[in-house]
Amino acid sequence: MRLGWQFVRESRRMRDALVRTTAFFLHSAALFALLPLVAKGLGEGGPGTYTLLLASMGVGAIFTATQLPRVRNRWDRDRVAHLRYHDDQANQRSHSHGDRNERRQGGLHRCDGWPASGSNAR
Repeated sequence: MRLGWQFVRESRRMRDALVRTTAFFLHSAALFALLPLVAKGLGEGGPGTYTLLLASMGVGAIFTATQLPRVRNRWDRDRVAHLRYHDDQANQRSHSHGDRNERRQGGLHRCDGWPASGSNAR
Protein backbone atom coordinates (compact mmCIF):
# COMPACT_ATOMS: atom_id res chain seq x y z
CA MET A 1 0.00 0.00 0.00
CA ARG A 2 2.82 2.35 0.92
CA LEU A 3 4.60 1.65 -2.37
CA GLY A 4 1.39 2.36 -4.27
CA TRP A 5 1.01 5.78 -2.63
CA GLN A 6 4.67 6.51 -3.27
CA PHE A 7 4.25 5.64 -6.95
CA VAL A 8 1.21 7.91 -7.26
CA ARG A 9 3.03 10.73 -5.50
CA GLU A 10 6.08 10.44 -7.77
CA SER A 11 4.33 9.74 -11.08
CA ARG A 12 3.41 12.88 -13.03
CA ARG A 13 1.09 10.97 -15.37
CA MET A 14 -0.79 9.40 -12.46
CA ARG A 15 -1.22 12.77 -10.73
CA ASP A 16 -2.48 14.30 -13.98
CA ALA A 17 -4.97 11.47 -14.40
CA LEU A 18 -6.21 11.90 -10.84
CA VAL A 19 -6.60 15.68 -11.28
CA ARG A 20 -8.55 15.21 -14.53
CA THR A 21 -10.74 12.54 -12.96
CA THR A 22 -11.46 14.68 -9.90
CA ALA A 23 -12.29 17.73 -12.02
CA PHE A 24 -14.60 15.67 -14.24
CA PHE A 25 -16.50 14.15 -11.33
CA LEU A 26 -16.87 17.49 -9.55
CA HIS A 27 -18.39 19.02 -12.67
CA SER A 28 -20.61 16.02 -13.39
CA ALA A 29 -21.86 16.01 -9.79
CA ALA A 30 -22.73 19.70 -10.14
CA LEU A 31 -24.59 18.95 -13.36
CA PHE A 32 -26.73 16.30 -11.70
CA ALA A 33 -27.29 18.48 -8.64
CA LEU A 34 -28.49 21.44 -10.74
CA LEU A 35 -30.50 19.42 -13.27
CA PRO A 36 -33.78 19.81 -11.33
CA LEU A 37 -33.35 23.60 -11.44
CA VAL A 38 -32.73 23.50 -15.17
CA ALA A 39 -35.81 21.31 -15.62
CA LYS A 40 -37.88 23.73 -13.57
CA GLY A 41 -36.96 26.57 -15.95
CA LEU A 42 -37.84 24.60 -19.11
CA GLY A 43 -41.30 23.87 -20.44
CA GLU A 44 -43.76 22.84 -17.76
CA GLY A 45 -40.97 22.48 -15.24
CA GLY A 46 -42.32 19.30 -13.70
CA PRO A 47 -41.00 15.81 -13.09
CA GLY A 48 -41.63 14.90 -16.72
CA THR A 49 -39.20 17.59 -17.87
CA TYR A 50 -36.58 16.35 -15.41
CA THR A 51 -37.09 12.78 -16.60
CA LEU A 52 -36.75 13.86 -20.21
CA LEU A 53 -33.48 15.70 -19.49
CA LEU A 54 -32.10 12.77 -17.53
CA ALA A 55 -33.11 10.29 -20.25
CA SER A 56 -31.57 12.54 -22.91
CA MET A 57 -28.27 12.50 -21.06
CA GLY A 58 -28.36 8.71 -20.96
CA VAL A 59 -29.22 8.39 -24.64
CA GLY A 60 -26.49 10.88 -25.52
CA ALA A 61 -23.95 8.94 -23.45
CA ILE A 62 -24.87 5.65 -25.10
CA PHE A 63 -24.83 7.19 -28.57
CA THR A 64 -21.46 8.84 -27.94
CA ALA A 65 -19.96 5.64 -26.53
CA THR A 66 -21.10 3.61 -29.54
CA GLN A 67 -20.08 6.18 -32.17
CA LEU A 68 -16.79 7.41 -30.72
CA PRO A 69 -14.73 4.52 -32.18
CA ARG A 70 -16.02 5.42 -35.66
CA VAL A 71 -15.09 9.07 -35.17
CA ARG A 72 -11.62 8.10 -33.97
CA ASN A 73 -11.08 5.79 -36.93
CA ARG A 74 -12.13 8.50 -39.37
CA TRP A 75 -10.39 11.55 -37.87
CA ASP A 76 -7.48 12.10 -35.54
CA ARG A 77 -7.89 13.86 -32.19
CA ASP A 78 -6.78 17.27 -33.49
CA ARG A 79 -9.31 17.18 -36.35
CA VAL A 80 -12.17 16.28 -33.98
CA ALA A 81 -11.21 19.11 -31.61
CA HIS A 82 -10.99 21.51 -34.57
CA LEU A 83 -14.47 20.49 -35.81
CA ARG A 84 -15.99 20.82 -32.32
CA TYR A 85 -14.43 24.26 -31.90
CA HIS A 86 -15.97 25.51 -35.13
CA ASP A 87 -19.31 23.88 -34.28
CA ASP A 88 -19.28 25.67 -30.92
CA GLN A 89 -18.52 28.98 -32.61
CA ALA A 90 -21.39 28.49 -35.06
CA ASN A 91 -23.77 27.62 -32.21
CA GLN A 92 -22.77 30.71 -30.26
CA ARG A 93 -23.31 32.95 -33.29
CA SER A 94 -26.63 31.38 -34.25
CA HIS A 95 -28.03 31.51 -30.72
CA SER A 96 -26.67 34.86 -29.61
CA HIS A 97 -29.65 36.80 -31.01
CA GLY A 98 -32.43 34.39 -30.07
CA ASP A 99 -34.59 34.39 -26.99
CA ARG A 100 -33.50 32.83 -23.70
CA ASN A 101 -34.83 29.35 -24.50
CA GLU A 102 -33.01 29.22 -27.85
CA ARG A 103 -29.71 30.12 -26.19
CA ARG A 104 -30.32 27.48 -23.52
CA GLN A 105 -30.97 24.82 -26.17
CA GLY A 106 -27.77 25.85 -27.93
CA GLY A 107 -25.85 25.31 -24.71
CA LEU A 108 -27.30 21.85 -24.28
CA HIS A 109 -26.43 21.00 -27.87
CA ARG A 110 -22.81 21.99 -27.40
CA CYS A 111 -22.51 19.63 -24.43
CA ASP A 112 -23.53 16.65 -26.57
CA GLY A 113 -20.23 16.43 -28.45
CA TRP A 114 -17.91 17.36 -25.62
CA PRO A 115 -16.65 13.86 -24.85
CA ALA A 116 -15.63 13.41 -28.49
CA SER A 117 -13.09 16.23 -28.30
CA GLY A 118 -12.33 16.19 -24.58
CA SER A 119 -11.43 12.57 -24.23
CA ASN A 120 -7.84 11.63 -24.90
CA ALA A 121 -8.11 7.92 -24.23
CA ARG A 122 -7.37 5.68 -27.21
